[in-house]
Amino acid sequence: MESFEQLDAYLRATPGRWRIAYTNEQLDEEIEDLCRAARALGDCLLVLEEADMFCSPSFIPRELYNLVQYGRPRPSQRGAHLLATSRSPHDVNRALTRQAYEIYCFTTQEPSDLKYLRDYVGDAFAADLETLPPLHYRYQNLWDRTRAIEERELTIPASRNPPAGVEEAEPTIA
Repeated sequence: MESFEQLDAYLRATPGRWRIAYTNEQLDEEIEDLCRAARALGDCLLVLEEADMFCSPSFIPRELYNLVQYGRPRPSQRGAHLLATSRSPHDVNRALTRQAYEIYCFTTQEPSDLKYLRDYVGDAFAADLETLPPLHYRYQNLWDRTRAIEERELTIPASRNPPAGVEEAEPTIA
């Protein structure tokens, strides 16, 4: 593929669900193109890991801002969903947190993170975050804060690789 337009045409012409993983050590130079492509494609989920690498409390790339502010799905149009992660929620631009409708948080001991979470989500959410068991996290629906805060455990599926010493049979066509 030579362009996002070719990718868009290909995906629209090929039925089914798609998962495209794009990694690049120069991603900070391409983040605007990727956000623009997600908005143009619509009906997709863009996962932005370590969002604080691309924005800060005082800066956000224009196309990331446009995706966050205007790219969300609406009843009359296809939009793009955004899932952003960060180790420190106070290190990302407020445009991201302002538009968030869910928050998931694993254990944290950083005082500035705990203060931010108390101020942004509430005391009940931030309480005892520093003592959550491994693989446990808190979840809060930010659009309906009357719903209970949930504590959940992350489950990791068993490996699909065969155990050591066991050879996997070649697939056959009957």
